[in-house]
Amino acid sequence: MTTVRVSNSKQFLINRIVEQAKLEGIHLDDIEVRMLGFAEATASARDLEAAQVFERDFDDKEYEAKIAKLIRNAYEQDQKTGQQETWDKALERLAHRDIYLHVMLERAGLENSGVVAQFTDWRFIVRGVLPAAVFLVTAFLVGFTPVGARLIRNDPLRLLAVILLVGMPFALYRIGSGRHASR
Repeated sequence: MTTVRVSNSKQFLINRIVEQAKLEGIHLDDIEVRMLGFAEATASARDLEAAQVFERDFDDKEYEAKIAKLIRNAYEQDQKTGQQETWDKALERLAHRDIYLHVMLERAGLENSGVVAQFTDWRFIVRGVLPAAVFLVTAFLVGFTPVGARLIRNDPLRLLAVILLVGMPFALYRIGSGRHASR
């Protein structure tokens, strides 16, 4: 996914929130608007300064509730005007990004980063569930079928193969976790 698409999606949501605030007569301070797009990993010095001011001068729970309400209202309005697909694309592009806006999207009920959301994400299924299933089925075939007995005639060696096949999804998970943590 290109950085431009992610940036455009984030800007679309921020613009919709700001527009909805204006429609409802709710004033959003410059710091509040800046925090909508805040991502610690990519924050500039100016963003970090704004985050310090926000932390010092604003009640984050109150802010998050206010923004969540604006998001819900903007989303409902856009559903009525046929912009559902635009929201869906924006939410999908930002789904796994570490930005503060996710907190408000979750509070608005538009995003779920829990276990259920992972299982509905095709990338999780293709990269996580499918390889694990292949290794486990192969372990079963090697360890408990006549095909496995013919393939590996030595019982202790077949047991070792089964143990390695069962352990492989865990090893791949650890390797993948280490790679993501180093980014």
